[in-house]
Amino acid sequence: MRILCYALLLTTRLSACALEGTVTDATTGNPVAGVRVFARAQGDDALPAYLRRSDQQGRYCFERLAPGTYHVIAQHAGYLDQTYGALPGGRNGIDLAVNRDEQLPPANLKLSARAVVSGVVLHADGSPAADADVRIYRKIQTRRGPELDDVEGKSADDRGVFRFPDLAPGVYYLSASPESRDDDRLTFRDAQGEPIYDIKKLSANRALRKALRRAERWFGPITFAAAETRAEIEAWLEIMIAQRLQRFASLARPDILRDPAFVAFYRELALPAEGEPLARLYSLTAGDEIVAVIEGLAFAGTYTPLVSSISPDPKYNRLSPGFTAAYFAVEDNLERGCRAYDLSVGELSYKARFHGEMAELFERREALSLQGVPAVLAGRLRTRARLFRRAHPALFARLRRDAKTDEPAEPNDD
Repeated sequence: MRILCYALLLTTRLSACALEGTVTDATTGNPVAGVRVFARAQGDDALPAYLRRSDQQGRYCFERLAPGTYHVIAQHAGYLDQTYGALPGGRNGIDLAVNRDEQLPPANLKLSARAVVSGVVLHADGSPAADADVRIYRKIQTRRGPELDDVEGKSADDRGVFRFPDLAPGVYYLSASPESRDDDRLTFRDAQGEPIYDIKKLSANRALRKALRRAERWFGPITFAAAETRAEIEAWLEIMIAQRLQRFASLARPDILRDPAFVAFYRELALPAEGEPLARLYSLTAGDEIVAVIEGLAFAGTYTPLVSSISPDPKYNRLSPGFTAAYFAVEDNLERGCRAYDLSVGELSYKARFHGEMAELFERREALSLQGVPAVLAGRLRTRARLFRRAHPALFARLRRDAKTDEPAEPNDD
């Protein structure tokens, strides 16, 4: 009888799992069968990874593993790869030390479904923004508060369509800019943090101060302020939306703020349900009326205006409310110690008055299939042609003159 007991004990010992656990769906909690689970040795890339598949109860078991340190990774169609102890889709998992004398607790894995964000980028007139640069950011919490993590960027296709697959769960924000890759940026401080930009030395400074003195005679005190309370943010957002809609309607132009989804997006940046806001609002007031509002992203020491409005009342045109508000916003961010003010893409005339630095932004095109190769090559050719044209303006000016000279005469109907 004693010999039989020893035999049963030995059998139980040999059949125990060196490493085991259960794989479940992170949303439903249900077990997931057929998941490929790898035990990958750490510290020696030459060692192969051990593979098992989860059963109908989601359970997996590695009966025998060589002593050492392992990471456990689960892979299954429709889910993000999951490393034990890491965030969904992440790779920095927990080291599991396997030895023959100690049984590890179960290494359970929760799989998160792959998320996809897709859409279409349109110009203000509703036409597709072909080859627009689209970036996606994930909202993360840091010791400094909420920040946006730059996840990925890609170009829209010739229909303006974009798609970001395989995203981890979270809150995301999108940005899109036209194919023109010129970015106008005001750099306030050098790499050592020393100030290198003096707004008061601009010729626009003297002209603006003179114009403000005249405007105060017409409208009363001209004041500029940043929103400090939730009530101010809410009120200024409503004014900004109303001004935009009224002004664009008078110009017979569509506006993105007609879409409730865009309104909700800008509102969430300034008035998040929790945490500190990512956006900062400014207003320019003439007398008792707000004549301009700017909402911008304050991120990583840089302020980037996102959306702005000016009063549709033509009497305020003599104040140049758009430029005046932009000037004071630059001045305020200088005083706050920001490193830069990003005027973003586009060749609007007022930007030249700030004497910023024009820069060609980084551009990347990737073909995800053989069918995408022609589109990538065509996009690269367009970029090279644009850069060549910019580098040789005299040549293209002469070609335009020659083209006009060589045009055939129109036929005479007589």
